[in-house]
Amino acid sequence: MPSPAMKFTVDYLTQFPGADYTTVKQAAAMQGFTMAPILYGKARTTVRAKTAPPAAPSSSSTEEPVTAARPRSAAKETVSRLISEVEKLIRERDDLIRALEEIGDAVDSVLK
Repeated sequence: MPSPAMKFTVDYLTQFPGADYTTVKQAAAMQGFTMAPILYGKARTTVRAKTAPPAAPSSSSTEEPVTAARPRSAAKETVSRLISEVEKLIRERDDLIRALEEIGDAVDSVLK
């Protein structure tokens, strides 16, 4: 049974086949997973094995080989999603800071 980090990585690479290690590592960190290079490599191998096209019937085929390059639009969506998540975290951080300041003010008023 694969670990939760491995399952996340395989699912991510299935959705974004061309994702590089740094991108996957950042996405995993946002989900609370630690990413090691070996995990990324094993997940890529797993995804490739699942999605590999069947072998060509003969070497005389004139069709172009199928590539697994990720379209730029998928990369832009990933970056946009990451930016949205960071902005959400910043808003949450600001809300927590305001709450702590209010608590500090309440404590100060009680101690006076």
